[in-house]
Amino acid sequence: MSTRYTVEIKDRHDGGKAVNAHVVRDVDLPTIRIAQGEWSIWLGRAEMDAENRHGLHVPHDIKNAHLHWNWEAKAIHAQASIGLLMEFMGVELDGTMQGLMWLQKQEAGSAMLMPGKAQGQPTSYIHYLAVAHWNAREVVVNPRYSRVGSILLRAAILVSKQEGHKGAIALHSHPQADSWYSAKCGMTDHGPDPAYDDLHYFTMSPNQAKAFLV
Repeated sequence: MSTRYTVEIKDRHDGGKAVNAHVVRDVDLPTIRIAQGEWSIWLGRAEMDAENRHGLHVPHDIKNAHLHWNWEAKAIHAQASIGLLMEFMGVELDGTMQGLMWLQKQEAGSAMLMPGKAQGQPTSYIHYLAVAHWNAREVVVNPRYSRVGSILLRAAILVSKQEGHKGAIALHSHPQADSWYSAKCGMTDHGPDPAYDDLHYFTMSPNQAKAFLV
């Protein structure tokens, strides 16, 4: 059953005004399916607009971006991961998901299967994290809502603390997000991981997590 708590995100289209949104835990498959549909419809219109009127900025090499991630398929795959503690979380405003995250939890002292260099580490692992396309700087010139990605990262840290890992988290980053995780979030970049498509492996220690939450 989904639970939620209130957070503030900022509406860039209204002078950076703070608006109340919700972090939703244990987002279910029907909700993810709806979000997938909304994001896909928006992206289709954006690509058409960019092609016909060049009103939006859509990367030419979108095959390497998160734009076409199939969140419904990811949720179905996670449900089939028997023995692993998977959770989907989202930031919701006015009934629309503004961002989604797939988090793998791990109880303290356990040794669950983790991707690449994360294997064997006392951490919670973020498989995927993305903001809705209309909030992404690489997609639109003037994104709508800010702080969505950082709020999801904070949510992962809080789950890690609950699991006994003192806020430690890890992930493999898409190249476009490398600088955000290192410069904006203060995570440690361990370089390419040969065991995970050479994507950069990032970690956040308990001390880094404490600093990020301030």
